[in-house]
Amino acid sequence: MSEQAKALITEIFDAACVKQFESLGCQIEVTDRSSYSREVMASYITAGSEDLTISLLLKTPR
Repeated sequence: MSEQAKALITEIFDAACVKQFESLGCQIEVTDRSSYSREVMASYITAGSEDLTISLLLKTPR
């Protein structure tokens, strides 16, 4: 798969995740920087098919 295709899939997946949380009434902020906390809540979400697997790891300070 080309880098261009990977970038497009990632962009579409990110937008879908944001829209999903917004549709649930959650306030969400997209960021490229990570944060540090000793207390972390995490959630791992994966979706896929025969051709593609996408995984999302959400980590947020308590």
